[in-house]
Amino acid sequence: MGTTTAVMGAGAWGTALAKLLADAGGEVTVYTGAVQRPLPANVRTRTTLARGRLRVPYRVVGTLRALALHDRIIARALPRLTDSVDVVHTWPLAGLETLRVAKRLGITTVVERPNAHTRFAYEAVARECERIGVVLPANQEHAYNTGKLRKEEEEYALADYLLCPSDFVVRTFVEQGFEPDRLAHHMYGYDERVYFPAAEEAEAHDGLNALFVGVCAVRKGLHFALEAWLRSSASRNGTFRIAGEFIPGYEDRLGDMLAHASASEQLIPGEMFSIGALSAGSGMEISRWLAHGDSLELDLPGVGHIAHQIK
Repeated sequence: MGTTTAVMGAGAWGTALAKLLADAGGEVTVYTGAVQRPLPANVRTRTTLARGRLRVPYRVVGTLRALALHDRIIARALPRLTDSVDVVHTWPLAGLETLRVAKRLGITTVVERPNAHTRFAYEAVARECERIGVVLPANQEHAYNTGKLRKEEEEYALADYLLCPSDFVVRTFVEQGFEPDRLAHHMYGYDERVYFPAAEEAEAHDGLNALFVGVCAVRKGLHFALEAWLRSSASRNGTFRIAGEFIPGYEDRLGDMLAHASASEQLIPGEMFSIGALSAGSGMEISRWLAHGDSLELDLPGVGHIAHQIK
């Protein structure tokens, strides 16, 4: 590969990306607030918000302020790395200053776009909240925030490429006027050493066992899943489980429908697995679920029936 890449952020995907690039022959340096999980020996690591056991407390200073400080530290260091960095990879809301400096220095930049265009996401969630009569708390991720949107759109404009994990994400950016050749399509995956088929068979039982996984919020569309479940004959003797925390107001709105569901933290293999969102970028959980050798079947409006079997 022979390319030197600076990856900002060492979460699950940042760590996986750094490892993949390094294994492909690239020289990779990860700039992260703090190291939360071990990185491979062939990846260099630089922390920006931690020294030894001391860390900048995100909850105290605020996540956005912490991300801005992280960004500013890297932007200040980047000119000294001009001759040793070919590509800079950043995350939303965490790389504006770095992107500006990289553009001035002529370094190629890519911004990870794990979700739909934020303007699309805000508008889609706002419409659905109005339709079902839920007031979205101001501190929720998809509550309309002009400042966040302005910053993200400036990051989009500065980046040479946006990394999009699905055709849907690409489409939301094209609809906002982005040139397709700036939208690089990739796909999130899973680690088969962590997610693999269970050794034992699930116990036999009557009825369909369904599980909804995710934050119980309007944007995740739990109300659609419950409405479909209650219209289905499967609800007569089946079980619908919910694994996730409710945002304020949404649980009250679902009312009697929740009487037909139960809380759960365990997935019984071989049954129905439900995740959803009005603006999700990619169903990473589906990749892990399919790793168990199961089938995925969907009925999509305007698309039709899709079935996929993993062997």
